Amino acid sequence: MYGWSARADDYGSPGVVGDFLRKIGELKTVSNIVEEEDRGKRDKRQKLQFELDKKNENMDDLKMKYEKERLHQDFIKETKRMHTKSQEHIRSVFAAQGHIIAKSFDIKHIHRYEANTQSERTRKSQRHKLYTL
Repeated sequence: MYGWSARADDYGSPGVVGDFLRKIGELKTVSNIVEEEDRGKRDKRQKLQFELDKKNENMDDLKMKYEKERLHQDFIKETKRMHTKSQEHIRSVFAAQGHIIAKSFDIKHIHRYEANTQSERTRKSQRHKLYTL
């Protein structure tokens, strides 16, 4: 790459060189060039800062959605655990109640059997007495 630095008097000179410089170039001072570069850097920095802020907002939104989803999943998990626990408790209550009913049935059955046996003994003894008389 080749370059040429022209001065203000070259830019303003009559003739082919002056016409060419005025046609294709601009007359800038060093301070103008530095200021233009600073402005470009400043604009780029502002643009990058804006993009960074946007990405941070998106990140915050994603974090909030993730937390919300995690809390929802934890709620579902806890609800299922409580449901399972309550079912187990109900089964144990029914099992205990069934055991009590079964015992009650056995006791009633035993009493009925004893009563039948006792009444049958009484009947047999009465029949025996009738036949022996």
